[in-house]
Amino acid sequence: MPDEETMMFELSTICYKENKFVWTGTSRPNFDGIANFVFKGGDGDKCHSISWFTMKKLVLEQLNSLADSQDRAVNVLQAFHYIFLVMSIRVFRDTKSMAMAAACYYSIRTITETFEGLKKSICTGDTDEIAEKANSYLCSLFSAVGNLRLPNETKDGNKALNWNQSVGPAYDPREWAYIEEGRVLYDNTGKDLGKDGKPYAEYERWNGDLKPEQTGFYLLNSLDHCILSRLLSENMGGGQASQFLCMYTGCDPSGKAILVSSSNEMEKPDKWDECDKPIYFVDAYTNTWVSFNEILDVKNNRFPANELDG
Repeated sequence: MPDEETMMFELSTICYKENKFVWTGTSRPNFDGIANFVFKGGDGDKCHSISWFTMKKLVLEQLNSLADSQDRAVNVLQAFHYIFLVMSIRVFRDTKSMAMAAACYYSIRTITETFEGLKKSICTGDTDEIAEKANSYLCSLFSAVGNLRLPNETKDGNKALNWNQSVGPAYDPREWAYIEEGRVLYDNTGKDLGKDGKPYAEYERWNGDLKPEQTGFYLLNSLDHCILSRLLSENMGGGQASQFLCMYTGCDPSGKAILVSSSNEMEKPDKWDECDKPIYFVDAYTNTWVSFNEILDVKNNRFPANELDG
């Protein structure tokens, strides 16, 4: 057996030991050539909307539930797979770049082929083959173009490299606004919206007729609404992803509440205080604002008090 120091640098993979699927190693996969090409060879740290932590934990849990209910486990994996397809298709639909469109097509084909391989291995019951196919599938998810994010530039032109880097299970949301009593006080751009902010109906980035009833963070991008609705739905086994999911918030030294996102354009503060402001997204099934915190039954958003890297 390799010693602990060696294990720290081994690729994190699934294997079957002592009648269960387990993880060995700690290193993440490398991004494939397509992901590196369309994201400029790593010009700015690439982050995931759905984190690597969430991907591997959810897949591993379903593999270990095969003995109890193979159909249910495969259905959850299928629903999770569909989310990645939706992300890649949306990016394909919206992009004006031929290179990005080709990369999305490649991602859709690769994650579909590796997922079909995993499903076929599950039918055989060969645990070593299941582990092998699961690792291939996870590598394709890791580089899935639709799930990758690059940081925005901050106001002084620097890349906001560390806003959502190495944050464990945290979901990386897109555009957001902070709202009190129906007024947008500020958003992820860091721009001054005035002392009293703007009524949400006059806010140029507000999309839709749904009124924000409560104080808190509101996610503005419909893709986030779609992803979170599916991650926390009954199709995902009654929201099994929730145990591997969170979003980070914190208050900067001035008391401003901030949601951690690669879309943030303001500088990241050095010090933070705890923040208990809720996060809202539109449930795609009911077309209503719902509280991310209430679904996960957490008061705060598991924010490390004085740092983001975790």
